[in-house]
Amino acid sequence: MSNAPSARLLLLLLPLSWGAGGSLLAQAPLLTTLGGSAGVGAGISTSALLDNPQDASGWSLTICHDPAVIELVDFGHGADALVVNGGGTPDFASFNQESFGFSVGVIISFLGMAVLPPGSFEIVAASYTALAEGTTTLCPCPIGSPPITSVVVIGGSSVPMDLSCGEWTVTPPLDFIRGDVDQSGAVDLTDAIAGLAFLFEGGGLNCEAAVDANADGLADVSDPVTLLAWLFGSGPSPGGAFPDCEADPTLQCPTGAFCP
Repeated sequence: MSNAPSARLLLLLLPLSWGAGGSLLAQAPLLTTLGGSAGVGAGISTSALLDNPQDASGWSLTICHDPAVIELVDFGHGADALVVNGGGTPDFASFNQESFGFSVGVIISFLGMAVLPPGSFEIVAASYTALAEGTTTLCPCPIGSPPITSVVVIGGSSVPMDLSCGEWTVTPPLDFIRGDVDQSGAVDLTDAIAGLAFLFEGGGLNCEAAVDANADGLADVSDPVTLLAWLFGSGPSPGGAFPDCEADPTLQCPTGAFCP
């Protein structure tokens, strides 16, 4: 991420330096931010997708949120922006973070050797932490002075994006029983087997938090080991949310997680 004055100036001038006024297009560029839901304390991973109607040489955009509901952790190039410049990153990219959002400015190639072709592309990836119950949109808003605009550079002109703003809903952490991986209401050998299947065979899973038998905030191989040690009498019992239903914000439990 860069906050250098020169980078900031170039980001502000990006919509002007390639020409003004925009182009007449049959379809406007569309920026879509993805929404969803998460429990309080859970991590959120999301993207901004650009439906691009013509070859584009760059873009600038802002994405803002309600800082009382979610907190921005990190952001940067999306998967497609990482390889847009002949398999590499753009020649210029400016990232600026505020408490309520961020801005991105990109020039793909200073020499015009690469463009973003028509199609749908992930141009930004971002992660957040869910802080409190509520809803928030991920949508452009004024950042900077003068404010940065959300545009795509097409044919030497800055073309405003149409916007489709995703909404995130933050819910209370759901109750679960730690170690009850298969959500049967009992913790037994089948849960250790289900946890191993999830970790190594891509087995189905209803509640990731239930896998975390040792309550370290991670679902990994140490959890079925912990569970097996407890089941066969040589180790401590699962920690927290056991044997009674409780909530744990460190890992996700979806709606419908089993609790008797």
